[in-house]
Amino acid sequence: MAFYLLNEDRIKQPSGKIESLFTLLRIRKGAKAPDLDQGTLLKKKTILAFYDSGCGSCTLQMSKLAEKYEDLKKKGYEVVSVSANSDKGMFESYATKLPWKGKYCDFEGFAGKDFRNYGVMISLPLNRVQKLR
Repeated sequence: MAFYLLNEDRIKQPSGKIESLFTLLRIRKGAKAPDLDQGTLLKKKTILAFYDSGCGSCTLQMSKLAEKYEDLKKKGYEVVSVSANSDKGMFESYATKLPWKGKYCDFEGFAGKDFRNYGVMISLPLNRVQKLR
């Protein structure tokens, strides 16, 4: 259904989850990655990591990525991270723990342009989603 809606051009300016769904349909293996609003993706193999430093699961995965960074560099990869933080101090405090150079944050949280361009959606545990309703 989403493929039909995208190709029929009936929704002119999608927003919210529909916008994210449309974005995910456009991003396919082998396709050129969207440009970053805040920085530049290198021409080499790049791991683009989106995270929120207030998210336990995110920080766990970022720690694992940081541990493997030197091995990844030896294999020709670079890492670029984009944070969903809205607090500058919190971002800067966490970003100093990451060993790569490309660390970006527009302080707009999950509504930031890079998060939207890549179709990154907030993923909350069920109990937190119920509290938001």
